[in-house]
Amino acid sequence: MCRFLMYLGPEVRLSSLITEPSHSLINQ
Repeated sequence: MCRFLMYLGPEVRLSSLITEPSHSLINQ
C-alpha cells in the first residue's frame, strides 16, 4: 500500500514515507 501512496501522493507525502520508518520502503 505504501507504493500506492507514493504514486498517488505528492512529493511531500513521498518524503514523509521515507522519513517515517513505519512507512519506509525498507519495511517492505
